[in-house]
Amino acid sequence: MSWEIGFFVISCAVLIFVVFAIPTLVQIRKTARNAEITLEAINRELPAILHDLQQITALTNDVSYNVRFHVEEKINKIVRFNLKVLESLVKQSGNLLQYLHGGVDRVSAGLDSFRGGVSGIEGKVERELQAKLLPVLKVLIVLTRSTRGSLEALLQKK
Repeated sequence: MSWEIGFFVISCAVLIFVVFAIPTLVQIRKTARNAEITLEAINRELPAILHDLQQITALTNDVSYNVRFHVEEKINKIVRFNLKVLESLVKQSGNLLQYLHGGVDRVSAGLDSFRGGVSGIEGKVERELQAKLLPVLKVLIVLTRSTRGSLEALLQKK
């Protein structure tokens, strides 16, 4: 009888195992089939996705190059314009300085002729010329410094 009870217990255990194992095996089979379908879909769509990704990368590189090219072109135009303005200012300041120098020379020559009795006039005229020339030179210095700083910054970025 003990072997019958043992056999019965083993039979019940096997039966319970089979009852629980069959749904588990069915679920494993369904999961494997779903995984197979998913992998097939990935194998079909992955090359197209990779191709699209390569196209996007190429287009991004093209856009980046074009933007960089146009920005550098604009910067070069601005630098050339600033250089022309600076050259014009230098030329105008040179002409102004020549004009002022000529005026100072004429005034000095005139004052030399009157130096004997009218020496006070010479000091007054020189102070007036210096007073008129000083703001012009200050503006020229400020413009030259600001333009120089901008140009040096641009050249250092390159």
